[in-house]
Amino acid sequence: PAPTKNLRTELPSSAPTEFDLAERVKNILVPLLTGPPAFIDPAEFDDPGSIPSKVLDWLIDQQSDRTERLITLDHPFKEQRLIDRYSLAHFYLSMTGAEWAIQYNFMADADVCQWRDDSDNGVGCDSNQVVNSIDLTSNDLVGTLSPILCQMQLSSIDLNGDRYLQGSLPTCIGMMPLRRLYLEASAITGSIPTEIGRLSDLEELSMFFNDLGGTIPTEIGDCTNLVHLDLGRKWFLDSVSFEGTFPTEMGKLQKLRKLLLSYNYDLFGLIPPEITSMTDLEDIDLLETPLSGFIPTDISNLSKLRRLILDGTSVTGTIPTELGAMISLQHLNLQFTFLEGAIPTELGNLISLQFLELQRLDISGTIPTEFGNLFSIKEMKFFFDNLLTGTLPTELARLTTLTWLAVSSTGLSGTVPSEFESMSQLELLSLHLTDITGNLDPMFCSEESYFPNLAA
Repeated sequence: PAPTKNLRTELPSSAPTEFDLAERVKNILVPLLTGPPAFIDPAEFDDPGSIPSKVLDWLIDQQSDRTERLITLDHPFKEQRLIDRYSLAHFYLSMTGAEWAIQYNFMADADVCQWRDDSDNGVGCDSNQVVNSIDLTSNDLVGTLSPILCQMQLSSIDLNGDRYLQGSLPTCIGMMPLRRLYLEASAITGSIPTEIGRLSDLEELSMFFNDLGGTIPTEIGDCTNLVHLDLGRKWFLDSVSFEGTFPTEMGKLQKLRKLLLSYNYDLFGLIPPEITSMTDLEDIDLLETPLSGFIPTDISNLSKLRRLILDGTSVTGTIPTELGAMISLQHLNLQFTFLEGAIPTELGNLISLQFLELQRLDISGTIPTEFGNLFSIKEMKFFFDNLLTGTLPTELARLTTLTWLAVSSTGLSGTVPSEFESMSQLELLSLHLTDITGNLDPMFCSEESYFPNLAA
């Protein structure tokens, strides 16, 4: 019997359209996908069980009309559009796309720019119909992050919450025109590749709650357009943490507004003084990251700072009086550190402050009467500050927005000022294990309040 002909390798006298189309598609794809750098072994196109072969079959057999139009249309970006279609199909099949929570029209006989939902999640395109974004947040992606995405002109990747997304960050990431990269709450492992420094347009990088580790590359300082940087880790004690020291090169990130490094249990060293030159900073979160040293006195240069979280760090010394000049500050958390000394009266100048957390410190002296000027304050916590003495300042009764006042397990004494009865927003007044006594209106003695020493 005559041997069976292979349409991919042999051209019969009456060649079917599929053969011509296959060759033209391969002539475009193979040089681009096989490198350098190489994303695919060209032999995979001839392996019927491989994803490249399956995608090629899909383009030729199931999408022949659309593929034909795509490669013959007079369009300045027709090759990139073919790469986009191939890459998205490859990504879908490699990430068990059939089991995604939302399909976003993937693999539909439609332009890839329509592979999205009504909320603009899924695939996004620019004015040239070239794919520039992927948003598949919390969509049950399963598999290894494929370098095939590097062939696309993506400025935004959002795969937050895809907790079964595995593998490491491909080094080819430095080839992409990324502005946003979100890989929060995934199972990504390995380290941040040094090629991250090539992303000169990168504005937002968020890797919170995944399993990346190793050192933070100094090259990250070359991402000078960064505005948002979140390298926080999982809060479990046995979780993977970044290690080593805080790169001083981060001082070059002069546009940075958010610096979030919480739960990096293996990140040591001093709080770098370079941080005080990043004058656009609005949010610093170093929760449970054991950076040490003094709080820099020129931190007051950060006039836009709204949140300063040093909870659980190893900072020492006294609370700088210069903090009182940071009038944009809304949340100041210094608890569980090694700070000592008196509470600066200058903190009473923080007119925007809403949350003040100074518990479990070695602070001494009294609660400044100037705290009666914190007219935006909602919560004020001093508990377990055993060296704190004196009485509850009457001036605190002026704080009409205060809902929590916690001074339990301190050395405070005296009586509860009668003026406190006018504090209509106060929900919790914690005074246990103090020497404070006195009388309060029964309206304050609710289940939410704890007054073991007070008579109603």
